Amino acid sequence: MKRITIIPSLLLICICTIFFCCAQSNPKTPSNIQTNHKSINAGNIVEEASKMIANYTNEPVYALRYNKSYCNFELYVNDILVFTSFEDSSPLSSSAVFINHTIFHSGKQKITYKMYPIGKVEDSKEIYNTFRDNTYLKFKLTSYNKNNKEADNIEYMTYHTPGTVLYKSDYDEDIKFEGTGKKYYENSFDITVNVPYALHPGFEQAQDLRKMDKKALEAKLLQAYQQLQKVYADKNMDEVARTMFENFSIQMASEYNQKKDIAEAWEQYEDIITSKTFQIQPLTNSKLTFFADGRLVGFMKDTIANNFRGKPAFWAKINYADKIEKAMGVKGFRPIFMYALFYIPEGKSELVKY
Repeated sequence: MKRITIIPSLLLICICTIFFCCAQSNPKTPSNIQTNHKSINAGNIVEEASKMIANYTNEPVYALRYNKSYCNFELYVNDILVFTSFEDSSPLSSSAVFINHTIFHSGKQKITYKMYPIGKVEDSKEIYNTFRDNTYLKFKLTSYNKNNKEADNIEYMTYHTPGTVLYKSDYDEDIKFEGTGKKYYENSFDITVNVPYALHPGFEQAQDLRKMDKKALEAKLLQAYQQLQKVYADKNMDEVARTMFENFSIQMASEYNQKKDIAEAWEQYEDIITSKTFQIQPLTNSKLTFFADGRLVGFMKDTIANNFRGKPAFWAKINYADKIEKAMGVKGFRPIFMYALFYIPEGKSELVKY
């Protein structure tokens, strides 16, 4: 059975993919960004991340497959954004979203979706500013065993947005969406997963930042973002490695990546960041946004333009060429959106980079 190679998703490059890289950079001035991994640098990140990797007989990789009709949406797992779909093309589309990087242990996981009217559809004169009767989202939870290529995919459950059933047979159904006529709809459902690992991100024991003074928190976060922008603008790969290690290592472990996979991913990332055309962009049109039930915070784009909507406010431009173009299969200037999330541990007062 053909398998899909999972590419890390902490850094979004147009289609929400992330790339990492590994080589020793020239020593540069350390930043003041707080992390829980002060000894990490570009020379040891692969080795240190690989220490968290274990081999299991069953390595389930979970995905939420979706079908959507006349809507755009955001998808969250345990209140962490994993996917956005804002497009001007077909009113109907389907795909799959891998979610292991937000599953830290076995058991119940909360899935939340936030829906928005599709607006203008390509090649259509109509503009849909509210939900239609036939607006819907369908989700199906599936998994495959990464350690057994011959094993069949497993389907666990399906979910359909609530509504009134107008017609139903063994082969088809017609459901009137309960959000018909509205401009926003949000709902949640639970899934149960079984993974062989138990991971403990730093924000697990963090403060609920929603209780802080918003202006004071925003000032702290802005300062942290400005420091992070300088790290990337200076192409300081030692600091890049240190500030991304917690998120990176957890994702590598949750997706069962081996040392060679980690090294390849890190190498690709360094190629991107150290490219002469890599340009960090100003922090504009942004809003303070909470994740993980208030334990994580970051700046997200504040716009209704579909090419930026639902994207992180920490981003860059790069002209894909030579080695990068060959690896990515794209060329010309493209945006790179990077999640930069922070938390404050219980009993502390300073932001820590996740």
